[in-house]
Amino acid sequence: MFNGSRWAGVFVNVLGENAEAGLDCLKATIPQIKAIPSAMSGNAAARRVEKMLRESAEPFVKSGGILQDAAEPAIRFISLLIRKDRFRHIDSIMQKIEEQIHLKNGVLAVTAEYAAPMETDFEEELRRQIAERTGAKDVILKTSHVPELLGGFRLRMRGFYIDASLKGQLEKMKAALETAAINYCTGQATVQGADGISAMPVFMYAVNSSSSTVNIILGGTLVPLPDEQILEGGFDLCHSEGDTTFIIPESGIYMISYNIGTATNTLMYTRILRNGVQLPGSLLSPLNPLGRYELTCFSYLNAQDTIALQLFGTKHTVDLQEGTGAVLTLVKLK
Repeated sequence: MFNGSRWAGVFVNVLGENAEAGLDCLKATIPQIKAIPSAMSGNAAARRVEKMLRESAEPFVKSGGILQDAAEPAIRFISLLIRKDRFRHIDSIMQKIEEQIHLKNGVLAVTAEYAAPMETDFEEELRRQIAERTGAKDVILKTSHVPELLGGFRLRMRGFYIDASLKGQLEKMKAALETAAINYCTGQATVQGADGISAMPVFMYAVNSSSSTVNIILGGTLVPLPDEQILEGGFDLCHSEGDTTFIIPESGIYMISYNIGTATNTLMYTRILRNGVQLPGSLLSPLNPLGRYELTCFSYLNAQDTIALQLFGTKHTVDLQEGTGAVLTLVKLK
C-alpha cells in the first residue's frame, strides 16, 4: 500500500537542512520528466531520466554549495521512485515533503476559501490569530475566492477542516430540520445536542428586494429588511423598530454577513449596529463610490442584543437594487 508520508519522511531526513533546497530541485525538474511521453517506471526508464537530470543539473553541481548538496539526493530520489513505480504519486509526495518541512520549521500552511475577496487587513488579522492560537512561528495563508460558499470561509490546515461558511451552516441547518421533521412525524423527542440543549440551528436571513429608496441622514439610517425573512432558533424582530432591527436569541459566536447593492455607484459608509453602537470589524468606508458593499465578520453576541444594518456618512438618497438590494445574514457558530 502506497504511503506518501513515508516517502516524504525519507526525503526530508536524508537531506536534513538541505530539504527545502531539495524540494526546489524537485519542483524544477518534475515538469521535464512529466513531458516525456514514455512510461515512468522500471530500471531502464530510471537510468534514462537519471542521465537527463544529471546533464541538466551539471551547472549547479559545478557551482558547488547548497544546490550541489541538494541536487544529487533529489536526482537519486526521483530515480528510486521511477524504479519502484511510484513516480505517478510525485505530486502527493511533494505536498507531503512541503508539509513536513513546514512542520520542522514551525511553519503552518493554511488554505482559506472565501465567499467574497478577502481584505488585506482581515487577512493579516486572520494570519496573526492562527499563529497565536496554534503557536506556529509563521503562517503561510493561501486564499481562493469561492462564491458558492455564499458567505464566510473554510479553512484547511494539517488535516484539520473548519467550515464557517454560510453554505456549510445552511447544510447543517437542513440536516437538523430534516431530523427534527422525522422525529416529529414518528413521535420522538426533539433533537438534542451533547449537552442536552436543543441542536436546532440559530439562523436569520432577511432581504430588501423591492428596490427601496433609503434617505441617509448624517447620523445614519437603518436599512429596512422586510422581505424573505427566515428567523430560526428564536430570532425575532424588534417590532418597535419596524423591519430594521433583530433580536439575538442566544449568546454565542456569530457569523455576520451583509451585502448591499445600489442602482448606481454611491459613496457611503456601511456598518452593523449592536445595541445602537458600531460592531467592531463591521465597517466598510471606501474612498471611491461603489455599487456593491459586501462584508463578513465574526463576533460574540449576547442574548437579547439588537442587530441592525446602517448606511451613514453622507446626506443623500440611495436607490437599492431590485431583487437583492440589501441582505443581512447571521448564523450562530458556537
